[in-house]
Amino acid sequence: MRYNEKYYFVLSLLELIEKMNREVDVVIVEGINDKKVLRELGFKKEILTVGTRKRPNGKFTILTDFDEEGKKIAKRLCKKYGEKHLIKVYRKKFNELLSRYGIKEIEGIRSIVREVLNLF
Repeated sequence: MRYNEKYYFVLSLLELIEKMNREVDVVIVEGINDKKVLRELGFKKEILTVGTRKRPNGKFTILTDFDEEGKKIAKRLCKKYGEKHLIKVYRKKFNELLSRYGIKEIEGIRSIVREVLNLF
């Protein structure tokens, strides 16, 4: 990926995170590294990891990885917590953006984010 592609990729991620900060109360991710990436991108609300006993309170989205295992986990979480307060659009938008660059894991964007943000 060329630098200008990385820049627009990170810019798109930052825009998504900004919208999520306004519209989502909780994000559920697979692990601690995914949580760290979202914090580095500026997500300010609550982030739960898979397996936590705490239930999402309010509007939530699921950002598990986009590989087969991550998809299974996302489906399981949808059933577990229901869809009444689930905002699906962010999972879809993250998937579209990451798949453009062949990325299937949330933590897979970390090195690109750091490279671009460290230049500023």
